[in-house]
Amino acid sequence: MFATLAWYIWFDRNECVQGKEGRSGTALVTAVEVYVGAILAAYGDTDPPHVLVAAVWGKPKEGEFKLNVDTAVNPVSGRTGLGIICRNSTRVVVGARAIPICSAMGVEAAEALAVLEGLRFADSLGLQAIEINSDALRVIKMLLDKPPPRADSGVFILNSLDLAKLFSKVSFVHVLRSANEAANSLAAFVVRSESLCT
Repeated sequence: MFATLAWYIWFDRNECVQGKEGRSGTALVTAVEVYVGAILAAYGDTDPPHVLVAAVWGKPKEGEFKLNVDTAVNPVSGRTGLGIICRNSTRVVVGARAIPICSAMGVEAAEALAVLEGLRFADSLGLQAIEINSDALRVIKMLLDKPPPRADSGVFILNSLDLAKLFSKVSFVHVLRSANEAANSLAAFVVRSESLCT
């Protein structure tokens, strides 16, 4: 974490030397927390994963639906985007959402919120048997292991677990980024779209 903070300070100093406006110390620390959080959310801890991991997108069973969820965070602008895409067993897109969050939030909390919004979206579509795919290993582990969740993402995890009870079948699966590209593209689109947060 120290090396990341040093790099952010160096980068910010260079921005100031080039005549651009620098960030406050608080903004630098927040940017570092978001960046390190993104790494931890993507790779989890060093324990070997004990959750199902998918490297490529695979279609769900007939009568079931797969929702891929992801986030994109821009620590500089403070914008976060959530991407959700739902497909059926014939790979047809049943629905998709791109949700702007116009305030800064940690990556792990954003990933947990994406799962919650995915469940809400599935409920609004009237789906009963779903599989939620996310590339955030720590979030998936929290949903499966049900340990006391972290404060920043805990409320989203607990709400997701409550909402999951409404479905006849729910599974949470960790996927590699390569199997989550569509949801990631939606989230990144929202972050790049400045007009959505004005």
